[in-house]
Amino acid sequence: RNTNDEDNFIVTQWKSDPAFMVRKGYWKLILPSSSSSNVLDMMYNLRDDPIEINNLIGMNGIDAATNATIGKAEHLKSLLVNWLRETGNNAASLEVEKRRQWKKLNFWASDKEIVFGRVGEDRTQKEWLYLGTATAGELT
Repeated sequence: RNTNDEDNFIVTQWKSDPAFMVRKGYWKLILPSSSSSNVLDMMYNLRDDPIEINNLIGMNGIDAATNATIGKAEHLKSLLVNWLRETGNNAASLEVEKRRQWKKLNFWASDKEIVFGRVGEDRTQKEWLYLGTATAGELT
């Protein structure tokens, strides 16, 4: 998608629902193309569940998902929405943006911990934590 290491992710788009998959690191989010679709949202932690058995946000996850899991889902969804806008798919970006089967948080964080990676050739090391709100406006 881009050349910045901090935001490398993969998006796959299909012609049928579920229509979108976004993967960043070992996290994978799968969403339908319509905000009102009956297709179940899916998110997996591929490090802990490589064969995708435990859907962290679907069915039981709608009420039982932790705030940390929801924060990761919101982060992946925001990456997908931005990618759709950048590729000129504004109608799909609006539908995905409206989609939320999991509980709504006023404030979310992409990760509950930061794991430090390797030091680059220029002797610097970058780690990123993404923060967001479910509604427009400013945090006070």
